[in-house]
Amino acid sequence: MHNFTDGFTAQYKSRHCVGNLSFSLANFGYTIQRNYFETSHAKGEQDAAGSNIKQKISQVVLYRTTTINSAKAMYEYLEANFTQPASNAVHLKQRVFFYVPSEGEEAVSRNRDGRKF
Repeated sequence: MHNFTDGFTAQYKSRHCVGNLSFSLANFGYTIQRNYFETSHAKGEQDAAGSNIKQKISQVVLYRTTTINSAKAMYEYLEANFTQPASNAVHLKQRVFFYVPSEGEEAVSRNRDGRKF
């Protein structure tokens, strides 16, 4: 997997992130190559989409139209209210959201027994 991120000096470079990268083959069955861009040089549609979602969630929480107090609650709200675009002017047909629980059958297996990072 190729992972692209901007070059923010404090982001994604801790011992935990680098440690996770070093065990990606054992954890996920494939290696991860992390590529750093100059700060703000890799901005694109994905950043605008993420910003749009954050803004909508902030609005509904601030206006108290719904209560979102967990990742699962946010996923359920987005699935119910935000899968279709607001306008036909955009070339987006549908938004797809995924929820990955921290425990249980659908959780990501991390295989981290005995690791000190």
